[in-house]
This record gives sequence, C-alpha cells and structure tokens, in this order.
Amino acid sequence: MAFKQTLVNTLGAYKKKVLDAVPLFPAAFYGSKAVAQVFVNLPDRTTSYGISNFASLYSPKTGVPCTYEICLYDPSGQLVLKRDVKLPLHGSLSLRLQDLTTQSLPEFGMVTARIRPQSTFPYVYAHMGSLRAHFYTLFQGKDLSSVAMVHPQTLFNVPACPDLTATSLLLIPIQKLAAVEIYQINPSAAAVPSTLSLMHEGKRLVSEAATIPARGSRRVSWPSKNLMSYEYVTLETQGMTADNAKPLIFNQFEDGSFTASHS
Repeated sequence: MAFKQTLVNTLGAYKKKVLDAVPLFPAAFYGSKAVAQVFVNLPDRTTSYGISNFASLYSPKTGVPCTYEICLYDPSGQLVLKRDVKLPLHGSLSLRLQDLTTQSLPEFGMVTARIRPQSTFPYVYAHMGSLRAHFYTLFQGKDLSSVAMVHPQTLFNVPACPDLTATSLLLIPIQKLAAVEIYQINPSAAAVPSTLSLMHEGKRLVSEAATIPARGSRRVSWPSKNLMSYEYVTLETQGMTADNAKPLIFNQFEDGSFTASHS
C-alpha cells in the first residue's frame, strides 16, 4: 500500500512538473517561421548569407547544434533548391548557394531560411519563445569592388497585402547614378499585382506594373539619364506582396559600383 501511494505521489509530482515546465514541450509547439531575402546571381554581383547558431549563444549551458533549412525560389516562384545546413554549438557560416549544388542557379530570386534546433525534446529554447532565423545578406561586386549588407526582408508564407501602398522615405540621389535597380520578392502564397514607381514630391516619374507569382520575384531597372532634372527621387510600391516585404533598392554608379538597402 505504501509503495502504491509513493508511486501515485511520484507520478503526480512528475505530471505537475511536465505541465509547469514549458521547456519540455517539443520545438514544434513553438513553431519556427522562415524568413526571406533577395538572391542575386549576376556576372558582376553575387550573394552570400551570414548564418549563425545564435540561439546557443543565449543558452551557454543548454545550447544545442542547429540546422538551417535553406530554400531558393526562382522568379516564377518555383522551388529550385532546398538544402539543410548544420551548424555546431556557437557555430557560424558564410554561405554561398553555389557551394550547395552543381546545378545552374537563376540570376535572381528569393531565399528563405528556417532554423531548427537539432534536439527538440526537451526543448531548450522555450525562454526565447518562437525562434526565427536571423541572418545578414552580403551583396558583393566583382573583386569586392562594392559590398552591401542587408538584414532579412520579411517573414515567409505570410498574407499578401495587394491593397497596401508604401512610399519609401529613402532619398535616392538620381543625378549621381547610372541606374536604379529594384528587386521585389513575394513571400506569400498568392499572386500579387504590384506597381513600382519613382516619385518626386508626389509626382510620378516612371512606373512599371506586374503581377508577381506566389513565391516569385521581379527585377526592374531604370536608367537615370531621363531623370537628371530631379536631385532626388523616392520609391512607391502600390500593392505590397506582404506587409513588410519592402523592395530592395540598388543604386548603381557609372563605374559599376553600387549600394543597396531595403526601401
């Protein structure tokens, strides 16, 4: 009888411990949304991604290795590459997609990254809530003549916002440039009609409309020669592919160098 009561008490205490200790839930309970960014693969410009096992840095006693699920979608929205990249405890990596495959990659597209702890039960990162991949994207010119670093653009697989218009506050010094090049990605599961325009004090100077496929992307380039009478221009996006999916702006100079930033 005493043994039975001891067993009941022990199981009861264990049950309470399981229910009270949130970290014992598996990682899937917390979810791990992918994040997205532009991919550029041109003769004069390439892309690399700085990924790290940042979660383990905030859990020095309980951290575990992690896996980044990396996907690449071409401009039509087709998945053309999917790889798992493993990082050790406290590890990091400068990742080039060309190093993951021998196949030809598109000239541009959308990359997504999702982080997963390799050990999911018990879940050691509950104190940080839902983990989301965080990485910096490095766009680099030939022979490192130009380097631009940009953080992730948007969460992946989020609702489209076709009725949302966003006007960037970034001033583009058009008279100093050879061209303005825009990359726009669609992280949603729906095709989105969108119009990109260069504006000056409310005046629309040039525009280009397109319907971007689900998980697709597009590139728009405007030469500056017809816009030299304006010192600065801004970018307007009518029809956002997601609420925070701001297009990426490349300012291209006559000597081939560039700067890049989200709009």
